[in-house]
Amino acid sequence: MTTYLQLKSAVIEASRKYHSYRGKSAKTLVKRKAAYESALAALDAYQYEKGGICVERLIRGLSTVKELKAEAKRRGFRGYSRLSKAQLIRLLAD
Repeated sequence: MTTYLQLKSAVIEASRKYHSYRGKSAKTLVKRKAAYESALAALDAYQYEKGGICVERLIRGLSTVKELKAEAKRRGFRGYSRLSKAQLIRLLAD
């Protein structure tokens, strides 16, 4: 499964390639623009699937085990009550 950070780095790389257009043909620019838009769409779809919350921001914002468990409950996970903080973060990040 692709993570948020992988998708974000793909968007950054596609953006860098698309915006460094000096000396490129129109055909190359069209391909790079399509790749950039595709990467953005994949990132948006991932964020929508996770309830519109960026996982990176979620993990930074939820600092206590109690808050992480509340988020796991909100998402409908089961068996999270015995997990450690690191395990909860991994569970919510996937």
